[in-house]
Amino acid sequence: MKLRRARMVIKFTCMGAGLFAGFCGAIACGESGSNPGDLWEHLEENDWPILYKSKKGPIDKWSLLGRFDLQYGHLFSDQGDAEDFEIRRLRFGTRIKFLDDWSFKLVADLVADNEVTYGGLEAAHLTYQPSKHLKIRLGKQMAHFSQEWSTPSSDLRVIERSLLVQQIRPRKSTGLTVAGKWEQLDYELGVFSGEFDREFGGNDGGLFYLASVGYDFSDLIDGWRDFDLRLYYMHNDGDRGNSGLKPYGDSYSAAIKLRRDRFRLAAEAIYADGIQGRSDAWGFLITPSWELIDDKLDLVLRYHYAKSDRRDGLRLRTRYERMAPNLTDRGRGEEYQSLYLGIKYHIIEDRLVFMAGGEWAEMQDHFGDGGAFDGFSFLSALRFDF
Repeated sequence: MKLRRARMVIKFTCMGAGLFAGFCGAIACGESGSNPGDLWEHLEENDWPILYKSKKGPIDKWSLLGRFDLQYGHLFSDQGDAEDFEIRRLRFGTRIKFLDDWSFKLVADLVADNEVTYGGLEAAHLTYQPSKHLKIRLGKQMAHFSQEWSTPSSDLRVIERSLLVQQIRPRKSTGLTVAGKWEQLDYELGVFSGEFDREFGGNDGGLFYLASVGYDFSDLIDGWRDFDLRLYYMHNDGDRGNSGLKPYGDSYSAAIKLRRDRFRLAAEAIYADGIQGRSDAWGFLITPSWELIDDKLDLVLRYHYAKSDRRDGLRLRTRYERMAPNLTDRGRGEEYQSLYLGIKYHIIEDRLVFMAGGEWAEMQDHFGDGGAFDGFSFLSALRFDF
């Protein structure tokens, strides 16, 4: 077993290096006859996705948007081993800013079941922002609940989000949000359709509501670049046709984000009130990181703990724990913890990054119906975002 694991570590490392080198080479070589160095410098510029820009209007700026993520994971567990290499995300779209205060964003998801195909609309919304004090957005968008879920995947310092966040988070849905900022205080309110659809959805699944408020204390505490506290609240109206949320009535999150010198910390506690026979669930996650090389290399650690108050209230994550071939009770249990350690290498700022890490996870089965799990996953990812 030790020899097999050693071979898999080598395979994982080689595959990650191959992804990194191959993708970078493709970008650098680019068009035939082009100078690789010039093309690389072009990618490092912030304005290369901009198709049109004018100070005279009515169109102020027209830009391309895209995501391309490759990901590999290998699971070793007491329920069997498994591995997967996939196109994790492939998205393409555009953003148009017009008439000074208005913008429209349209993004399509172009991967489904690890195949390049149309998978639906990732985002399609109209935004009106006359000042930093007010921003109104209407259309399909991310519903912001919890700090980890609200952080875009391109900005995350871990490869996969934590179990409890994935279990409670809302799906991207059609809604109306109002947000704004006054000095160090910011807020967001939202109402969303509970009917999930790969395009816009309708009104047959009830509604869910979101609210959050945050305050930045960094100006009051010497030495801290960030010292943000934030509270989140989400309410499900209980409609049984709601497919945008799991059956939790009221969910809460209290989060903190700190930054000082090379050290950063993101942490939050989450509680969700189960309805329709679903158990209550609660937990916390702590994610410290250290900048080992300025603006280039980060070392990341995350500890996550989750618990439910009744039988089978938690379920293992799809990536990669639920891939175990001999998984019992569909990966359900009552108490879960995980520990992640990895690196994030910024090839081009946050636009092109390589990530690698390992995560240990354990699910406890207090009722003896077969949900116990103990496993370790090797992960690597290459993410390109513009």
